[in-house]
Amino acid sequence: MLSFFQAADAQWTNDDNDLIFVGSDTTKRRLGHCYCTNRASAIYKINISEQLLLAQKKEKEEEANKAEKTKEGEAKENVDKTVRLSTPDDMATISPRLSPNGNRLIYFSYPSLDNHNNCARLRLIERKDGQSDFSSTDVQTIVDIVDTPAELHSFPGFYFSSPGEQEVNWLDGDVIIFASLWRSLRKALIVDIPKRAVEVASVGTVKGLDEGGVLGDNAEGFSWKVHASSTQDYILAAIGTPNKPDRPVLGKVSTVNVDNKERRVVEWTAFPITPRHSNHNIKQQRQEVEDWMVGVSWEILQVGPSTNSDETHHEGERRPFEAVVVSPPATATPAPLLVIPHGGPHSCYAAEFSIRNLYFVSLGYKLLLGNFFFFSFFEVLTIIILVNYRGSLGFGQRALNSLPGKCGEQDCADVMDALKLMVDKGAVGPLAIFGGSHGGFISMYILSVSLLSIPLSLHSPFLHLSPASPFLFLSQRSLNLLTFLGAHLLGTQSCFKAGILWNPVINFNSMVGFSSSLCLNANWLCLYRLLQAIFLIGIC
Repeated sequence: MLSFFQAADAQWTNDDNDLIFVGSDTTKRRLGHCYCTNRASAIYKINISEQLLLAQKKEKEEEANKAEKTKEGEAKENVDKTVRLSTPDDMATISPRLSPNGNRLIYFSYPSLDNHNNCARLRLIERKDGQSDFSSTDVQTIVDIVDTPAELHSFPGFYFSSPGEQEVNWLDGDVIIFASLWRSLRKALIVDIPKRAVEVASVGTVKGLDEGGVLGDNAEGFSWKVHASSTQDYILAAIGTPNKPDRPVLGKVSTVNVDNKERRVVEWTAFPITPRHSNHNIKQQRQEVEDWMVGVSWEILQVGPSTNSDETHHEGERRPFEAVVVSPPATATPAPLLVIPHGGPHSCYAAEFSIRNLYFVSLGYKLLLGNFFFFSFFEVLTIIILVNYRGSLGFGQRALNSLPGKCGEQDCADVMDALKLMVDKGAVGPLAIFGGSHGGFISMYILSVSLLSIPLSLHSPFLHLSPASPFLFLSQRSLNLLTFLGAHLLGTQSCFKAGILWNPVINFNSMVGFSSSLCLNANWLCLYRLLQAIFLIGIC
């Protein structure tokens, strides 16, 4: 096999002779694949039997002291044994999957490496009657890239935010099922390969869910993950929301006739959840958490952009984007608001269960309110707003392409538009912002030059600093300096009281050899102390 390949996502053919895999070129870029999926790669096939025979032949030649082959000769021989199946315009590829009978090979590809993530197209190589192998000359596009959805909430295309997320499963030789980002939700999709048709599987009701509330048992109100399927038309999936942990569900696929057309429908049933803990204290703590989460609410806001939104821009570039808002149980005191723009920049915050987000909501800050003669503490929980600014996954390729060249302008303006919409709704207290990677860049830019000025009746927080932390903590003194520069340059003023920048993309030299994900857990307590201090306010 080629020495400069990094093989991944491999699977055997039905005869166990060939291995089909994604081969990435490691001579150009090696690190960061977790958050930059759009890497130069292709689908390859290698005959393992031939490789074993080649290795045995080489061993015998060495034992017989025959003439040694040059490294160039060995590489040339290996190249001849590795066959590329994807086409040259498939610049990056993921998830090769063989059909149950082995005659169809599907995969997703990206025709451009310009962005670090893109809308994917679904490709097919079919082994026709009389053919003994797959050929790159037979590649077909089953579902192409969606530039702009037909309507605001129409099918936007296929989007996967990280490697391994796209669990693609065959139901039979004609149909596959997987989950894909669809604006701020992750939906289960069924694709009929011969008909080239996409259907939403996450519709209807889910039996066995006695959730109540706004969503009830409506399948469309959840974010979905598809884990497995069987040729007997069964699907194993999981559903969740920002205030409900993932729940395993089983789906049974059937075919119905609608307007003289066959259509697949899925009947979903939730698995019962039986706590395994017998300890009384653990049961009590679990019940307290569940009771608290019942009061947590969430919604998806539609936000109209204020910049790059006139008639000179394409419709796909000026459509509303979204923000996911997670709120604690209602309190009489205006709740602090934590703004969280995602990294990427081509990523997305799906409206799904996240321990981190609920952790932020549940911290409980102490607000010191009063004057020289009287003061008191109030404990309030936090509202968080997760902003999927234009350039996020799940909104169409045109919207995604609208961001490159406008970073620091369009993305920051969108975050502030979402914040202004929250402020206009009222009941918002002190403000803070938290971002990692490109979200850290957005946070830094917004903190230094805010596009909105909101007067707040509070004083600066005291922040606990840790010199070993990967987070860049900005105290009020730092914010005052940045605000001073921003106000004098652009005549604006910062409205935030604190900012947390996690490995922000503002200095590439300082990021070399550093992994923010490894340091995150080690500094979680430090982050907790920081957030606890963000909204501690007083008269001095």
